[in-house]
Amino acid sequence: MFHEPANVSQEATGDPAKNMQDERCGAISNRWSGSAVREFLARLRTPAPQLEAVRTQLLEVPSLISIRAESKGDIDAIHAINKRLFETDTEAKLVDLLRSRDKLIISLVAEDKGKLVGHIAFSRVQNEANPGIRGLGLGPMAVIPERQNCGIGSQLVQAGIGHSKSLGYDYIVVLGHPSYYPRFGFMPARQFDLHCAWEVPEDVFMALEVQANSLSSVKGLVMYEPEFNEV
Repeated sequence: MFHEPANVSQEATGDPAKNMQDERCGAISNRWSGSAVREFLARLRTPAPQLEAVRTQLLEVPSLISIRAESKGDIDAIHAINKRLFETDTEAKLVDLLRSRDKLIISLVAEDKGKLVGHIAFSRVQNEANPGIRGLGLGPMAVIPERQNCGIGSQLVQAGIGHSKSLGYDYIVVLGHPSYYPRFGFMPARQFDLHCAWEVPEDVFMALEVQANSLSSVKGLVMYEPEFNEV
């Protein structure tokens, strides 16, 4: 994942049912190799919840959300959030593995009244033809179900992009829902002649230039950290 608008009249499509589908699929954000990628792609095709079900949900005014870097005390809660949101514990294990090997470049949490309600991770990616261009992969990203549809995912993504820029990274890629990530400036990676190392539909692999024109001379395969194939 990974977005829940503050209310159904703001952000996203204006269609509550479509927003709910985008939130679920946006939060998935990255699925890795083999069967995991197939599971992700199947979820992108999952029909949105019925509009009436969306209308009957209790929508409360979101409280002030704090977006900050993870701390040691957050590790168990981050694991629980990722394990709870996704159908397997793949994402939770992936975040733990990346962290244990010092490959979790950006790890942000969304906190509400002392409780963690969301998480986003970024790790390095590399373009095999241009290894000197610094890139990050967004994902996984998760917001707990009861706090979805409140704009928390959007805050996490925007904060992550800001951190990526301040750290001097050139671009970000994401494997996610094509109706969600373009609102942050992501475009189909094929427009930059970039391709995912895994076989996925072109429209779900997207890229964002963090630094202006950073992808003007970059093309070819984008490789994620090897840990993505270990979980």
